[in-house]
Amino acid sequence: MTLFGRLWGRFITVHTRPMYAADMPYAGTENSDDAQCAIVIQGPIRHEKDFTLETVKLYGKHYPAATVILSTWEDENISAFESLGSEKFKVIRNKKPSNPGGSNINMQIVSTKAGVDKAVQMGLKYVLKTRSDQRMYGIDSLKFLKNMLECFPVLHCELQRKRIITNNTGTNRSVPHHLADLFMFGDAADMQLYWTSDVVTADFYVEAYLFQQFLKKTGWEIINTNENFMSALGKRCIIVDNESVDVYWPKNSPRHVNVLREYRLRDYLNPAFGMSFKSWLNDAYMPAKKSLESKHGTS
Repeated sequence: MTLFGRLWGRFITVHTRPMYAADMPYAGTENSDDAQCAIVIQGPIRHEKDFTLETVKLYGKHYPAATVILSTWEDENISAFESLGSEKFKVIRNKKPSNPGGSNINMQIVSTKAGVDKAVQMGLKYVLKTRSDQRMYGIDSLKFLKNMLECFPVLHCELQRKRIITNNTGTNRSVPHHLADLFMFGDAADMQLYWTSDVVTADFYVEAYLFQQFLKKTGWEIINTNENFMSALGKRCIIVDNESVDVYWPKNSPRHVNVLREYRLRDYLNPAFGMSFKSWLNDAYMPAKKSLESKHGTS
């Protein structure tokens, strides 16, 4: 045990990750699962330590069959990306909206939708939405996420093809419909519907607004309660643990909870706040499944 651990009465763990793709020992192989997927990286380019550039390189190394789409802004310097010219890598330069919106929601909507639209135009079936200041280190994640969609079909809905998957970082079960939008995977058509939204001028929880808009489009009756939120999660979504995909987010401000806990959900500290795969399965999916079985007389 370290000195700090003894002083604090805590076990301390450390998780290191290579900064540069060249230092990553793993290289993926081309496969049909990944070939159906687009990884959309949205937002301004993070130039510090070539973070976004190295992220694109890492995805090309881990997922050589997938298409990587960088959806950024027309005033960004993209010269460093020109050497990556490939049929599997696309850059979209968007015009910034005149009103960025609270928490830059309109910026996120514009850049994400442009990337998703490009994926649909290319005939890709699945989309992983990520941020330009985040990096997914996990291997075989696209296949894992696709398999999750097959294992957990949407319950009792014809307007949504497959579930929407997010990780546990940012989903807040204490705020109705506060579904994390940082990392999101789904059927390309569902993702296109999710990110097709009008310009937002009001100030409210961005995550809840986006999820509620999607639910309305797919026939869900919105009731502003935690019970309605949990029911929607159980029937329409999947929450995966960040440890499964290992998304790194180098946020600088200590106010961001993920910095303080390095993405590990210590659910014993505040079980009413966070969502993990375990709590999604126990508290959202199984109750929704049992409720439908009871209504239809199945078991």
